Amino acid sequence: PPSPPPPSPPPPSPPPPSPPPPSPPPPSPPPPSPPPPSPPPPSPPPADEGEYSIGADSCADRGQLPISGDQECRDAAAALNININALSVYTQASWPPAGCVSEPDTNEFYINALGSEGRSCSSQFQCICKAPSPSPPSPPPP
Repeated sequence: PPSPPPPSPPPPSPPPPSPPPPSPPPPSPPPPSPPPPSPPPPSPPPADEGEYSIGADSCADRGQLPISGDQECRDAAAALNININALSVYTQASWPPAGCVSEPDTNEFYINALGSEGRSCSSQFQCICKAPSPSPPSPPPP
């Protein structure tokens, strides 16, 4: 009689399960961010130098306005680093151009100059001017 087929070998046993790869350490929390720097306190008037200018051109030529007030003229001088305490200061003088004027060659400073002798701003009489106030935005058309 035919011999029985040889027993089939047992199926190979699966390899033992490999241990799971070590898990990476949990990400460390980011370092606490420093608080944002506090904004500098608003500077008191006089405003920064950008609001005032000094030069040989008239204020109108610079697109600026003449300064007429006594205190504003002093504030403008301070903003432009002009130490009027070291200068001879004249108020309502007739010979320089009208307004707030510095005459560096003679160390003279004029507040509320009258301009009645017709002189213009020049390298001799340097006019101090202020930027015009920004106009409020116009309302949109209806």
